Parts: sequence; structure tokens; C-alpha cells
Amino acid sequence: MLANKFSKVLVAIFGYFQKLIQFSVSSRHWTRILMALKPPFTLLTATKKVLVAQNLWNTKNPIAVAAAYTPDSIWRNRDMSFQGTDEIIKFLTKKWEKENDYKLEKTLFCFQDNKIAVHFQYEYNNRLGHWFRAYGNEHWTFNADGLMETRDMSCNEVPIPESARKFK
Repeated sequence: MLANKFSKVLVAIFGYFQKLIQFSVSSRHWTRILMALKPPFTLLTATKKVLVAQNLWNTKNPIAVAAAYTPDSIWRNRDMSFQGTDEIIKFLTKKWEKENDYKLEKTLFCFQDNKIAVHFQYEYNNRLGHWFRAYGNEHWTFNADGLMETRDMSCNEVPIPESARKFK
């Protein structure tokens, strides 16, 4: 019970912290903060890593996002697998060209040593103005420098009416 209360307090504190700093610094700064959080992770550093990753992805800057991964990082994204910085940038560029008004939220699920698992959801609309919400989980593995070596993502996506949006 005490751990649950502690976790709720941390979530509230980081939520407040996130609102204060969200988009107030450049995506390059987010990347530096993300890389400064190195394994082995604690509850505090794992939570920060997730929140900073969320903010970095919400910049929709493929080059800045890719800088948080090792040059040979291995990704599994839904039914796709690829490796390396160039492939990450290519994938993210294509993704965000299709996903308008993209807004992502990540939540720490668990962590141990150099691994973090997150639950995420995001919303976007397509070129026709139809809205979608995606839900999923990611498993991350980091090297000693705090760069992500592997990203394993599973996701389901559903169409939603604009009135059902959570992230406005």
C-alpha cells in the first residue's frame, strides 16, 4: 500500500514537472537529458527516462529521436523490424508525415537494471481527418551510456470519433 501511494505521488510530481517544461526546450536538449539517465535504473530515473522519451517523441523530430538510440539499434515496430539510425529516421519521417496532430503519452510499467517497459497510447488524425487512438507496450534495453539498443513495440489501433479524443 505504501509503495502504491509513493508511486502515485511520483506520478503527480512528474506530471507537474512535465507540464512545466513541456516543449520549453529544444528537442536536442531532450536528447541530452535522455542520454544522461543511465542504467542501472531506479524508480526515479526510469520514470524520468519515460517522461523525457515521451516529450522527445512529441517533438516529432526524427533526427532528435534517433539520437537517443545506438547507431545499430534494433527495432521491432508492429509487423516491421529494422536496424540502425538511417532506418529509424526513415521510419519516423514516414510515420509523422501520415499522423497529423500526433500526441503521445507513455507510462512506466516496470524496470530492472538496463531494461524499461512502458505502456503507451497516442492519438492522431490522417489526411482525411479521421481520428485514431493506438495503445501498446514497448520493451526497451539500454547500453551503459544510456542509449537504447533495442525497442520492441506491440500496438493496436482503433478509429475514434473526434469527440472521444483524450489528448486535445
